[in-house]
Amino acid sequence: MLRFVGSTRWAGGLVVGIGLLIAASTLHGQTDQSERWYSVSLPFPVDWANADHVAEATQALARLRRLFPEANVLHIGFDEDRTTSKDWIAILNVCRQAGYKAVVGFVKAEQEGRRYELSRPTFQDGRWGPRALTQFVSTKACITHPALYAVFTVDEPWHHQKRPIYNSDELKRMYTELKQVAPAGAEFKIL
Repeated sequence: MLRFVGSTRWAGGLVVGIGLLIAASTLHGQTDQSERWYSVSLPFPVDWANADHVAEATQALARLRRLFPEANVLHIGFDEDRTTSKDWIAILNVCRQAGYKAVVGFVKAEQEGRRYELSRPTFQDGRWGPRALTQFVSTKACITHPALYAVFTVDEPWHHQKRPIYNSDELKRMYTELKQVAPAGAEFKIL
């Protein structure tokens, strides 16, 4: 179970969403909510989420640590068209060195205005896309990285309201197929 509670604050030039992630597991029919994660959404611009901006990302996370010392999970948005596994690993390394876990998602950039939208997976060529999502999951160094908390795919429980619309069977199929493209033995969460 994932819950987001919080507000938006201006943090040294960055708009940061602070929230509380409660990762709940079910044990004998009871929900254990003892694992608490404080999250920050997009702690630095999407344009910095690549190997060329490791120094800037490192500085942003150091500033974030001072402003929000309780935060321990970051929502990182990678540009699906402009990043590769080299970029993903570089930024995951920055997160790890700064003591954060990362929820990784992929975004699509609109050229004018540099606006970014979450890339909502679609079924293309027999696989769930975007291509970058499948490549991330199938790259062992990414999907087993110690800084990875989860892969973000769909805004649940709003999957039936935003386009493309998914029913429960399609979500199950998406999650199953993503798990199947992962290297053998890789354990990871899908949000």
